[in-house]
Amino acid sequence: MNKIFQLLVLSLIMFFSCGKTSDKEYTQMAEENIKEGNTSEAILNYQKVLDEYPESKIIPKVLAEQASLYQENGNISEAILNYQKIAEEYPESDLAPEAIVKQASLYHENKVKNINRIESFETAANLFLTVSEKYPESEQAPSSLFMAGFIFANDIQDFTRAKAVYNMFLNKYPGDELASSAKEELEYMGLTPEEILRKKTSQGSE
Repeated sequence: MNKIFQLLVLSLIMFFSCGKTSDKEYTQMAEENIKEGNTSEAILNYQKVLDEYPESKIIPKVLAEQASLYQENGNISEAILNYQKIAEEYPESDLAPEAIVKQASLYHENKVKNINRIESFETAANLFLTVSEKYPESEQAPSSLFMAGFIFANDIQDFTRAKAVYNMFLNKYPGDELASSAKEELEYMGLTPEEILRKKTSQGSE
């Protein structure tokens, strides 16, 4: 009887040691959960990767995927924490600039609780500036710098900072598709819609 019990215990130990779910298997399970519309279970499976495999190379991707699900479920605070973790703990990751952009967008849309609108806009603008400063060669850098200027001009109405940022944008990215928009923003900054219309009309008649 004792021998049978010992064999059973040994079998269980071998089963659990050999049958441990890998980080990639957890992510595959999470992806299947998403296809089935079960985002809560997907979040849990991604969390298992974070808890059981903290040194895994796929951690930044897992954090990003989990953040998107948190965001989808309206859990903005958890999404923000994940985006912050990517940016702060994995700054060399290709996902870092995009994580900062997504974080900035949440603040710009005033989706973060316990912060007033102006503070939220300031945070968004500064995060967009961070992308341009820390990742100037990234795909997100030009649009992030433009967005910082846009927020200063249109949401905060700090025209001094807005002009400085737009001019910086034009110096750095003169050939970017947003360059014409930046020039227009500078030309009509601070004007009312009626004043802009009058100015455009007078320019057209010249």
